[in-house]
Amino acid sequence: MSYDSVAAISRDADLIVVATVVGIGDVTTDSRIAGNVTATITFTDFELSSEETLKGAVQSGNVIVRQTGNRAGTKIVEVRDDPLMEVGARYLLFLKSGSPGKYFVAGGPDGRMVVESGLVYSLSAKYPAAGIDDVAVVAQPLDAVKALVAAATK
Repeated sequence: MSYDSVAAISRDADLIVVATVVGIGDVTTDSRIAGNVTATITFTDFELSSEETLKGAVQSGNVIVRQTGNRAGTKIVEVRDDPLMEVGARYLLFLKSGSPGKYFVAGGPDGRMVVESGLVYSLSAKYPAAGIDDVAVVAQPLDAVKALVAAATK
């Protein structure tokens, strides 16, 4: 699902947090067979330390977010318009509940924004060559984006 605004994704998200990636957890694969074709998808669980919760509740301050793709040595497998999260990076995340205790990013690239020096950037602004189609937040103050979230989730 894709979203056309911060307000729309805020209303749909189960959990909205400002958080920093502190580690990489499990890497799992899921294979599906359809006739003679087997499709295998790999997922990586990222552990994030929640700095601030804007909607929902976080148990123990840490959040596990499952993302499609993985890194294995120098090999990176990722969705073209949803680059893998980076350890140490700070994000504003709009999350949906997934498997018990784990979340996934709502709307893929729509629901993950980079926070740097108090400014918020959509993935399309951080990775312009990737052709990412998202809600296009460019260098907006974090407090201004938090105000949009608060207004949408009243």
